Amino acid sequence: MSDLIELLRKKYKKIYHGHSMPELQHCSCGLLSLDLALGGGLPRGRIIQLYGPPSSGKSTLAFTFVRAFQHREEPCLYIDLEGTGQKNDMQRHRLLENETFNYATPPDGEEAINMALDAAEYGAKIVVIDSVPYLRSKDAVNKEVGERSFAAVSTLISNNLNKLTHTFRTTNSILLLINQLRANTYAGTLHCRKLKNQISRHPVSYRTFTTPFWYSRVATPVLTLLAKSSPTVSPQSRITSAAKLPAMASSRLSNFS
Repeated sequence: MSDLIELLRKKYKKIYHGHSMPELQHCSCGLLSLDLALGGGLPRGRIIQLYGPPSSGKSTLAFTFVRAFQHREEPCLYIDLEGTGQKNDMQRHRLLENETFNYATPPDGEEAINMALDAAEYGAKIVVIDSVPYLRSKDAVNKEVGERSFAAVSTLISNNLNKLTHTFRTTNSILLLINQLRANTYAGTLHCRKLKNQISRHPVSYRTFTTPFWYSRVATPVLTLLAKSSPTVSPQSRITSAAKLPAMASSRLSNFS
């Protein structure tokens, strides 16, 4: 057995024996209750997907994460593909105006992914992409009106997911993807109706689980944060409600751990 372990370590270097596997590092996200629910905060070196219905506070929560990294003097990059960011938003979320915060609006998804990879390699500890539906290739963006592109977003991410996973794991950085959750009300499917009932029943809640990302052939676990919101919750109270997670969050998380 010792000869086998010595041979594997000499040939493949990163071979762990017994319980010598590296521990997963966590960092505070700026919300104490969410840190406790996640087991210590956001996991470093992972891809995190934050998704929910429109106007559920996804960008607000992402800015809260960025502010927590700024207080630790860790560089951050916010990639705004939607192009809706304003300076008033930065001031309202109390982001620090120093070199730790970087903001970019690339024209297409390919440049956004390359920018995220370069930022991670040059020291950025968290990269936020807002949002996934706008991650379209340059060819899809330059198409004329009426031309269709099949699975442009999922194809682009699937082709670059392995490189993203390897880069952010080796640099111990976090990639935060903001996605949108849309239920077609005209489809009449049972899944959409159940989802609508769950969202209306719990105004703001979060749950985490690991799931294959986009395609089953890419077996990359992605930590997912699901932000649920109801129209009765005002935008001003969303971040306050997020800071006060219900006690049931811990029991829900244990089901997915």
